[in-house]
Amino acid sequence: MTMTHGASVEVTSPASSRKPALAKTLGWIGRRLVASVVVLFLVSVVVSIATQLLPSDPARIILGELATPQMLDAFRSAHGLNDPYIVRYGRWLASALTGDFGASLANGNPVAGQVFPALANSLILTVIAIIIAVPLSTLIGAAAATRARRASDQIFDYVMLALSALPEFVKGTLLVLVFATAVWRVLPAIAVIPPGASPLAYPRDIVLPIAVLVLSAVPYLSRLIRASLVEVLASEYVQMARLKGLSPSRILWRHALPNAVVPAIQGAALCMALMLGGAVVIEYLFRYPGIGALLTDAVRNRDLPMLQALIMVYAAVYMLVNLAAELLMLAVSPEMRAAGR
Repeated sequence: MTMTHGASVEVTSPASSRKPALAKTLGWIGRRLVASVVVLFLVSVVVSIATQLLPSDPARIILGELATPQMLDAFRSAHGLNDPYIVRYGRWLASALTGDFGASLANGNPVAGQVFPALANSLILTVIAIIIAVPLSTLIGAAAATRARRASDQIFDYVMLALSALPEFVKGTLLVLVFATAVWRVLPAIAVIPPGASPLAYPRDIVLPIAVLVLSAVPYLSRLIRASLVEVLASEYVQMARLKGLSPSRILWRHALPNAVVPAIQGAALCMALMLGGAVVIEYLFRYPGIGALLTDAVRNRDLPMLQALIMVYAAVYMLVNLAAELLMLAVSPEMRAAGR
């Protein structure tokens, strides 16, 4: 504090001015974590009710049509299928809170020992695809934004829309035809990865699945970046930078793109979550050992513990990805930091 003509003027240091923004950010993170826990609890209730309402009998599906009534009763008793719903849910929730999702009805093995290795395999595909798709989409979107409302921009829009309209199954089939069977046989058509092995040890086997994921993410991300950049390039401060004589490339990469990156971060998080959810089709097509294969088998066998675990793990990963994306947006956006979300 300094004195000027008998009046006091308080001087605030930069460090003290950052404290309110930091407190707001930490408060926002705490609220999001609490909300995530509440959402996961609600998801667990909905999933548990939905699995109990499935029309078929898990004991009959797993043991087969030749199973006797005594065998069916013994199976239901051993797995608690005869207990009331609230008892089964409470028992499952208490175990899930300790990381124990029970045993699979289909094979009797611990669910966690099957879900988490498969999740790791699916995350390998998703993370690599996002690492490739984000910079590629940035380059494509930036090139389209600098040619907005020209013929090349319209061609870009049509191509991206066409890629977006193609289902993942069609994209994967076309890639298999071109690179694995009919045209060039340079890549394997299916991922022959031994159980327990890391997909990273078989790079050729994961090229086509990753390519399908990249082709699914790039159209959405590149159009998102293009739209955001077009808006930023029309802003007043960019016009002022042009009047100052800055080169177009410097304006684009140093001034416009950093201000257009926040929607791209949100889009990348959404794409990553959708990739993980859409892995069922891609992993089935390429016989990839991820959560898609587990989910398909769990639905076919009415493996209730496996279904519950897979959906809960997916919901948790989805929320963690979105939380990480919002934290990244806080890091790159001074306005969001000042507002504390």
